[in-house]
Amino acid sequence: MECPVCKSKRLSLVYKRPFVETRTKQSIAECENCRLGISLPRLSQRALNSLYDAEYPPVIAKIRPSKLSDESLIQKLYRKFVESVIASYLALPPASIWRKIFTMDFMSLFPVKCLSPELSREDEILDFGAGSWWMVKLLRKHGYKAYGYDVFDECRQQDWFHDIKNSDKKFDEIRAFHVLEHMQEPLETLKFLKSKLKPGGRLVIGVPNFTSPLHRIGPNGGHFHLPYHRVHFSEESLEIACKKIGFELDSIISRSTETGYVSCLLNNRVSANNPAEKFWLKFGSTVLDAMRKGDAYELYARNII
Repeated sequence: MECPVCKSKRLSLVYKRPFVETRTKQSIAECENCRLGISLPRLSQRALNSLYDAEYPPVIAKIRPSKLSDESLIQKLYRKFVESVIASYLALPPASIWRKIFTMDFMSLFPVKCLSPELSREDEILDFGAGSWWMVKLLRKHGYKAYGYDVFDECRQQDWFHDIKNSDKKFDEIRAFHVLEHMQEPLETLKFLKSKLKPGGRLVIGVPNFTSPLHRIGPNGGHFHLPYHRVHFSEESLEIACKKIGFELDSIISRSTETGYVSCLLNNRVSANNPAEKFWLKFGSTVLDAMRKGDAYELYARNII
C-alpha cells in the first residue's frame, strides 16, 4: 500500500484499537514522508457509499425536521451568535484589513470558518459538502450568489442545490469545510474541484489537523471520527496535495473547531455541563492555534491555469 497523497510506501501503524465514537475497530497508518494518516482497512466504493446512504449523524441530526426540534435553548442562542458574527464579516468590504484579521490563526475564537477575505457579492460560491446547508442559506440571505452540493436527498430538494457532477458551470470560489478527509482518494477530489473553478478562482478547505495535541486527548481517539474520515491531514500532506494538483497556495492557517470539544467529551475528559471546563478547552485551542497546533487547518489556494 502507498500513501494516497505523496505515493510513499513508508507507512507505519500508529493506532490500532476500538474507537469509542463509532465503536469501530479500525486502524490508522501514518506516512513517514508527509505525515498523512490513512484509515485502515481501505473500503470499497460500495462500502463508502453505504456509510452515508444510511445515516451520517453529524448532518442528519441537523437537517431532519424531527431532529431540529431537539435543539436546546443554549444551542439556539449559540447558533444565533455564530450567524451574527458571520453576518458582520460578510458586511465588511472584500479584501479589507478587518476581514484578513478575522482569518488569522489566533482569531479562531470567532466562528468565521472557510470564507476567503476576497469573497464579494459578485462572486459565485459553491459550498461543496453543504451538509446542513446553513452556510448556503446565510450567504444567500446576505445577497451572495451561493450554491451547495451534497449527497443527501434533503439537499437535492433545495432550490440552491447545484449538481456539480453533471454541470459545466464554474465558480469564483469553492468552499469545502471538513469534506476532504472523507475522501479515500483526496487528490481525485481536488482535481475535480479545480476543474470547477474559474481561472484565478479560490479554493478554501478546512480539515482536521492529524498532528494536533487535541487529537490525542482521551484514550480512544474519538476525534478521528472513524470510519467516516478516510484520511487525516498534516500541514505537510495538505500542502503537497494541493500543489500536486496545480493550485497556487496562498496560506495555511490553524483554526480550531467545536469538534475538538466533542472529542474530549466523548472521552470523558471534559464535562458537557461544566461551562468553565469548556471555556478553558476553547482558550487552550486558541493558544494552540497561535502556535499552529490547533485541531484543524484552513487552506487558501488559487486555480492557476
